[in-house]
Amino acid sequence: MIIAHGFKGLLHTARNICLEAIRVEADVVHLGGDVKSPRIIEYLARACGLKVLGFTGRLDSGLIVKALKDSGGYVESTLIEFKGISVLSIGYNLQQERVNGVERADLLITYFSPMGLRVEGEDAPGSPIIDYLIERCKPQYVIVTSCKTTSISGRIICLGEVSLGYYVIADLEKGRLNITARRIM
Repeated sequence: MIIAHGFKGLLHTARNICLEAIRVEADVVHLGGDVKSPRIIEYLARACGLKVLGFTGRLDSGLIVKALKDSGGYVESTLIEFKGISVLSIGYNLQQERVNGVERADLLITYFSPMGLRVEGEDAPGSPIIDYLIERCKPQYVIVTSCKTTSISGRIICLGEVSLGYYVIADLEKGRLNITARRIM
């Protein structure tokens, strides 16, 4: 699974992710917000043949929600099982009642950062709900998708924008989770 955010409507970034998906044999892309154009979702799904999952960021309109729903991949405030790994997705339109009962998640992908996360040069919006979910669900990794550049602090990855080349590979084979931060040059 490739995880990326911050396409900002730029189709060439979708093409780059498509090429990376082919190179690493990924069949799923999880969009972490700030996509800005439904054409990105359509391109990744139709031209690249990827299963597109995702949620919105602060730069996205209802058109992104519609495109994700139309592709069957709108996962706002949703826990999904994927290849034996539980993935909890929390976007900009957090629906707290949908995550209150979640007790375990191997991977938390969130637009909001934990309240205590401070990364130099970043202004990622924090939420006490994320702190609560980290404490309760004890994910192996937390990927914050509202950062400009990538930085790693323990099991928390502040993922940079794909428009700047940043993305993450989540290897979910055989029930094991391995995360690798990458950059397209």
